[in-house]
Amino acid sequence: NLWHQYITANVVFSFAMLDIDHFKNVNDRYGHEAGDRVLQALAKVLLNNLREEQDFAFRYGGEEFVLISNTMCAEKMYHYVSRLLNIVRKMVIRFDGQQIKITFSAGVSDIKGLGAPQMVIHQADMALYQAKNSGRNRIVVFKKE
Repeated sequence: NLWHQYITANVVFSFAMLDIDHFKNVNDRYGHEAGDRVLQALAKVLLNNLREEQDFAFRYGGEEFVLISNTMCAEKMYHYVSRLLNIVRKMVIRFDGQQIKITFSAGVSDIKGLGAPQMVIHQADMALYQAKNSGRNRIVVFKKE
């Protein structure tokens, strides 16, 4: 399977989990149609900044998105996601005469030293939780002990 090919070939593989900050407030204040517009705007930023056949982006559920790269370690993924966060911070989403601004929190991990693919997801999720708990609008790289 792909996971074992990555490990045996020593391929660098990183994973970032992004969560739109205070997304429920967007839905409550502007409505679900506005929330959909916000999701579409973030998806567009992610898709427009992918490197073909190296990075992959998809919606993970709710207001969460995932980025996967088979060419970056966690540190490089951090810089890549930082660039995306800066784009999103400057973005204004226009909806029904309103201007909506968003940010996201993100957690990053990579496969170094991992034996199971679900661990990279778990570690990125833990880093995301830490980013949200330390003020949101930031990226945290999972620190392996």
